[in-house]
Amino acid sequence: MMKFSNLILVSFLILFTSCRNDSSDIEFNNSQTEPVLHVKKISSTIKGYNIGATGEIKYDNSDKITQMISSSMKTDIIYDAQNRIVQINSYYIDNPSVSISSKKYDYIADKIIVSNLYSGIYTEQMTLFLNNLGLPVKCNHNIGNSIIESYFEYDNNMNLIHHYYNNGYQNNYYSYDNKKSPYYLFPLVLNIYLNEFNQIGKNNVNSIKYFDDTVNEFKTINNLLEYNSNDYLTRFENYQSIIQFYY
Repeated sequence: MMKFSNLILVSFLILFTSCRNDSSDIEFNNSQTEPVLHVKKISSTIKGYNIGATGEIKYDNSDKITQMISSSMKTDIIYDAQNRIVQINSYYIDNPSVSISSKKYDYIADKIIVSNLYSGIYTEQMTLFLNNLGLPVKCNHNIGNSIIESYFEYDNNMNLIHHYYNNGYQNNYYSYDNKKSPYYLFPLVLNIYLNEFNQIGKNNVNSIKYFDDTVNEFKTINNLLEYNSNDYLTRFENYQSIIQFYY
């Protein structure tokens, strides 16, 4: 069955809430050689529900994303001395001592270990195994007392084109446009924090073919994409959500 809620609600997560070695995020998003595509705000509307909000994204002087702010919540992104994200913390603006979520990232050789704060203790959530470009090729997901594996395949633009689990939980194929994704220059772990694994790559997802195990066949979700005069994505729409990007 297609588990696509995080792609549809990508901005919603911002509003309500890097890899192989020291340079792996740079290898993936080419941040040393390409200008930063500054996404200043993202707004999201969920169709059929009275839900909508806007999130603002803050950068420091070196173009690192340091904070995401909605009307009631903030998310802080913390880096180490090697410019790798080591922690992402979300909390209420009017009560910063109350944690909404907190994730910790440990870098060990070709792996990133992601831990989630639960009852005051960081518990390992998943381990990403990376290729020489700093892209995940395998992930071990810790589910209860079990480890579920998922695998990743890419095209020449480093776009994720196939993501599947060894237990059949998900089997997705992604198609893309030829325009630069707003998330392309986000550090890998921040991209995954916001989108899970649904927007890894240089371009924008325009359709997803997923296996629906309730009818035992593949189905397709099509996304309507709109751009500004610079070919930057400004509007994403499918049957559940409308997301707008401001630069």
